[in-house]
Amino acid sequence: MFLFHHLKDRDAATRASVGWDADRYVLVKTPAGNAFAWTTVWDTPLDAAEFVSALDDVMLARFRAKSVNTGGVRRFATATRAIEVSSRDIGGRPVVFYVDMPAGSTTPPIDLAKVQVSAR
Repeated sequence: MFLFHHLKDRDAATRASVGWDADRYVLVKTPAGNAFAWTTVWDTPLDAAEFVSALDDVMLARFRAKSVNTGGVRRFATATRAIEVSSRDIGGRPVVFYVDMPAGSTTPPIDLAKVQVSAR
């Protein structure tokens, strides 16, 4: 739904969500405002990469923002939001982290290094 809402393209949203296995999210109050952290788990690294690519399109459509890739982390900066997208393998599973923070925030609202993925 997130992808379709911003892309307005059912086929693109469907392609980018193939292989989605599970997700969890948390809303966090920070001194600068609300932050959102979303963890998605994918069947294959290719599925995760297709989702990340679609997120690039979402950020362009939503904020007119293009990514800056630093050390494997895609960063999108807008006047009001700072968004980071990163991927890694956790417990043999491809995982994508999407963190949306108030502009000017320098640290994600949760420690992504402590995220665990349960076996199927």
